[in-house]
This record gives sequence, C-alpha cells and structure tokens, in this order.
Amino acid sequence: MKSVALLLDEEENRYQQLLAREAKTCAERCGVAVSDAEFSGGSSWAQLELINAHLRRTPRPDAILVVLSGGQWTRAPFERVARKGVGLAFLNRIPTWIDELRDLFPTAFVAAVAPHQEKVGEAQGKQALRLARPGAFVILVTGVSTSAAAI
Repeated sequence: MKSVALLLDEEENRYQQLLAREAKTCAERCGVAVSDAEFSGGSSWAQLELINAHLRRTPRPDAILVVLSGGQWTRAPFERVARKGVGLAFLNRIPTWIDELRDLFPTAFVAAVAPHQEKVGEAQGKQALRLARPGAFVILVTGVSTSAAAI
C-alpha cells in the first residue's frame, strides 16, 4: 500500500484541519495510507525537522503533501526529498523555486495545487459588498504582503 505523509502549518487553522480530514477520506477511497497530519506551528525550522524525520524512517513515505510553513522557505530540504525518490506535492503555497526543483530532478514527482487567488478574492469581494451597507466598503488583507493571496 502506498503511504503519504501530511505536513501542515497551523493546527488551529480550520482550513488545514479540513485539508487533513479530506486527505484521509480521499486516501481511504484510493487505497492509500495517509499519516495523521503533523503541524509545524508556523515554523519552517520545525517543518524541516518533520521532513528529516520522514526521510530517516523505514519505510519512507511514498510522497509528502506539504503546506509550506513560515515566510522563508529554502529549497534544500525539498531537494533531499526528491533525491530520495519521495514524491512531493505543495498545497496552497507554491514556492518560487518549484520549476528549478523539477529541472534538477526530472524523474521525481513534484507537483503543486493552489486556489486561483484572483477568483477567490473576487468571490470574497462580492460577498463583502452584499453584506456592507450602501456606500460602505470593506478591505481585509492578512498575511505576508508578497504572498499570492495578498497580491
């Protein structure tokens, strides 16, 4: 049976809790074992430790699904994942260096899935306009200003 490790960012984040539940449900239907979600608490260092722990395990997972933690992501730990033949899928946050990783390891499975941020923003804007009084407006931007969601 194939196995997948699920490395997420924030345990309190309801969206990521939903991701973990959906991953388990879909994996069961497909005959894939998904580990319980492991959360890094927003720390890229803690996420690095989780990645290293999975690479030391025997057997290793066949793939790692990951929501990148923190604001500074280094490519090196993910290069080690690809070099070891472990598949890699980024969820929501796509690193700027993903194409370089694919070029370095052309036979490795390296994928990314993220929402279409402009359409998400459009849907949120329409909802805010429906809720606001006539003539009012709402602006809410959270997170890192250089993230795809904020841009």
